[in-house]
Amino acid sequence: MEIGWSSRDTATRMYDSLAFLQVLPNNKSFEFVGRSSSIKLLRSFANKRSNTNGFLSSNFFASRRYWVRFQMAVKTAVFVSGGGRSLENLLRYCDKGALEETQIVTVVSSKNGTKALEIAKNWSVPAQVVSPRNYPSNTEFSQALVDVCASYGVSLIVLAGWLHFFHIPPSFQGRVINIHPSLIPSFCGKGYYGMNVHKAVLDFGVKITGCTVHFADNEYDHGPIILQKAVDVLETDTVDTLSRRVFEAEKVALPEAIRLFSKGLLKLEGRRVKILKEALKETCVGDK
Repeated sequence: MEIGWSSRDTATRMYDSLAFLQVLPNNKSFEFVGRSSSIKLLRSFANKRSNTNGFLSSNFFASRRYWVRFQMAVKTAVFVSGGGRSLENLLRYCDKGALEETQIVTVVSSKNGTKALEIAKNWSVPAQVVSPRNYPSNTEFSQALVDVCASYGVSLIVLAGWLHFFHIPPSFQGRVINIHPSLIPSFCGKGYYGMNVHKAVLDFGVKITGCTVHFADNEYDHGPIILQKAVDVLETDTVDTLSRRVFEAEKVALPEAIRLFSKGLLKLEGRRVKILKEALKETCVGDK
């Protein structure tokens, strides 16, 4: 785990199992995310720095111009089965500071040799392969996935192009998020994944499609909807052109849903997911 601070343009990093400190956009406040036991380390480090190049001065913690907020980052696992485009997009959001309450601690691939594993390696994120072929039943396969998450202290699982049934235990209900390339409940369910979805959209002749981010349950594409983004279907669209435009919507919707979850701004009431009003005032850095 890393400890460090950054502005939008400059960053310096230290390594320990502690925290993240970020200069907010107005340059007059700082946000500290991590363990409260890290304060002494940060204070000690700050006292050794001069107030140049955006670094902290020795009076940082005493200054009334600044405020400090403490919050544990939500440890997140990303499940993938293919190329990892959504994974890389999420890692970029994290790198920009747009998902400051989220920490991707591990990537799980359902097969060897995927592009997603290479992406995880390039971003120095631990990754492993958990293949359903190595387990006699889905129950044991699902338990292996849970065991991996437990070993990393995961609180949120993101299914980003995950193509296998994952039986969600009670301990993870309401803590698994899925992205689907259509407006659920249309063009979803078993067999509707990847290009199959976009082909079905074009074959049916609908005028609007899009993407859906939802809490996963133990049915395909069925759980409570968090966010949806619409995409117009053009008369000239092919499966390829439509899929590219829908993915552009996914690149915004999935990080936004994760951000809301990590900030504690989602309220689940039956099948309805309410977004608390405080979230409406915030802008995701990655959207700019």
